[in-house]
Amino acid sequence: MVDPAPISVSSVIVDASSSTSTDGSVDLSVSGGTACSFTSSYSFLWSTGDTTEDVTGLATGPVSCIITDCNGCIYNWNGFVYIGIVSGCTDPLAQNFNPNANTDDGSCVYSGCLDSLALNYDSLATIDDSSCVYPPALSLQGIIDFTVPSGSSNGKAIHLYATDSISDLSIYGLGIANNGQGTDGVEYVFPPISVALGENILIARSPSDMSLYFDVCYSEFDHVLTATSAISQNGDDAIELFMDSVVVETFGDINVDGTWEPWEYLDSWAYKINSGTLGSFDITNWSFGGVNCTDGSTTHSFILSVSTVSTTIKPWLYRFNCFEL
Repeated sequence: MVDPAPISVSSVIVDASSSTSTDGSVDLSVSGGTACSFTSSYSFLWSTGDTTEDVTGLATGPVSCIITDCNGCIYNWNGFVYIGIVSGCTDPLAQNFNPNANTDDGSCVYSGCLDSLALNYDSLATIDDSSCVYPPALSLQGIIDFTVPSGSSNGKAIHLYATDSISDLSIYGLGIANNGQGTDGVEYVFPPISVALGENILIARSPSDMSLYFDVCYSEFDHVLTATSAISQNGDDAIELFMDSVVVETFGDINVDGTWEPWEYLDSWAYKINSGTLGSFDITNWSFGGVNCTDGSTTHSFILSVSTVSTTIKPWLYRFNCFEL
């Protein structure tokens, strides 16, 4: 009588994909021993309670199986289901986040603003998503409500100053908050022109009247734009400067009628002495001509001739470099 060959077992273990997954499995191949029948040579009892030759739905951890042939010979098989390494980007904030990855391979890529000069510069970003937001490069410089000989609204204008180069001025706009009734939003949008650092822009209801009134100092303006009727400030109205439809600077108080307020500029002007400042209104950044100071005048040269004492400019003179005598 020949003894049967001992039971021999080989196995293929598929690891679980994560510590919480139950997708591990074991595939056994058994030989030797004494078969009970052609179709059923062995019985199996897994540590999971399964009685099949192969087992699935396993979490990470140890697993075992008792294999018995028809002579009662026993083979104890032991194994371990590990966590399979799935390499990839494991950061859910990354553009290429892989929810199946359990090992970060350093492949994460992030979209964001790559320009260090932008307000929202992202040092982690590797792909530019065109989201860069830049600080305003335009500021209010002067608010004008001159009395000019032609009358009407021809003496109304707003003076702006470029604190940096601007490739497209049309991202900026103006709004007039009439009579303290709060914001009216963007009422005037600038044309799509480029502006250089340090340039002065005048938006005037009547550029020809401004030219006559400013006389030799009209050349101080690098760009003169014809305003729409939206530029309608009456000396007691606040002004809002917008960038991409967001307020970036305010002159006066949009919720207060400026009559008798220290920032009133009726038939006069306000001029920023701290050029380039932005944000909320700070009256210490501004000088004022005094209410009605332009009444009866015909040109700015006339005001200059009656307002200078020796080499000192009166505080209520609308200032330009050409007036610094």
